[in-house]
Amino acid sequence: MSAIITVNPYETEEGWLNTELLWDEIEQFGVIVGARGVGKTYGWMDFSLDRGFDTIRDKYDFETLEEFEKLPEEMKLDFQFYYLRRTGTQAEAAAEDLMLEDFYIDFVNSLNEEILEKYDYYIEYTGSKKGPRKIYLVFREKEEKKKRIRKSILLGRIAALSMAEKIRGPGIPEIKIIIVDEFQAKKIGIIYPTNPQSLKIFTNQ
Repeated sequence: MSAIITVNPYETEEGWLNTELLWDEIEQFGVIVGARGVGKTYGWMDFSLDRGFDTIRDKYDFETLEEFEKLPEEMKLDFQFYYLRRTGTQAEAAAEDLMLEDFYIDFVNSLNEEILEKYDYYIEYTGSKKGPRKIYLVFREKEEKKKRIRKSILLGRIAALSMAEKIRGPGIPEIKIIIVDEFQAKKIGIIYPTNPQSLKIFTNQ
């Protein structure tokens, strides 16, 4: 008797969560329950930034050093994420490891070599740790001088649900994905799925 192989559409060939499929299926929100390390958080971060960098390539000219230095000092992706944790302490801890270099290195490597020879790049958070913070990819001149040229790109934001009263003001149309990350203690008796094949996907469809 031949074995029946079940293909899970929510898992990519590499074994990660299929965010492209979920994006097409989710109308407003989805709840994904699963173990750590299957792409629930970083999968959506990567998805958001891939789309975001596509929007900024369409908007600005990064082809040459000359054009790069004509760009505004502050730019923003038109497809951004808002990453939320339950408490401020959790959000502050999460910020330390949230922005993997893998998320933005393809964009950096696509820049002209002359740009990378002249500029360092790094991730920068702005705002108080007690409130919502913005996340930037910053390019700054390597040469030590009184005023270095600096270009920054707003990638997204991070905050905590407990900061809700501070998250107000005009709308932010660039925010396309809101990621609410929550870890449950094992003592409540839940056995977590360990791979995308057994992830529980709930949407509002």
